[in-house]
Amino acid sequence: LLALGVDLDTVMEDYLLTNNYRREVSHLLDLNIADDVMKTLTAAQPDYLMASIGSMRKEGGSIDGYMRHVMGIDPAFQARLRAALLV
Repeated sequence: LLALGVDLDTVMEDYLLTNNYRREVSHLLDLNIADDVMKTLTAAQPDYLMASIGSMRKEGGSIDGYMRHVMGIDPAFQARLRAALLV
């Protein structure tokens, strides 16, 4: 979403919606992990997203810098993504 130019507040809102729609599937994996631990591992937490964004800023100087220099997403590619994915 950030690559599409969506603002951080909206990205966070969308990310946290994961908690409303996430289905319990740990029984399919047979990992022998307690339910409360699995929930912690698979929950969307604001701190997790902010830590990821902090790493992007540290490594790339900014989110745009990370996308451009680390991921190879230049402005032309971003424009193509926006045209293909945003309605």
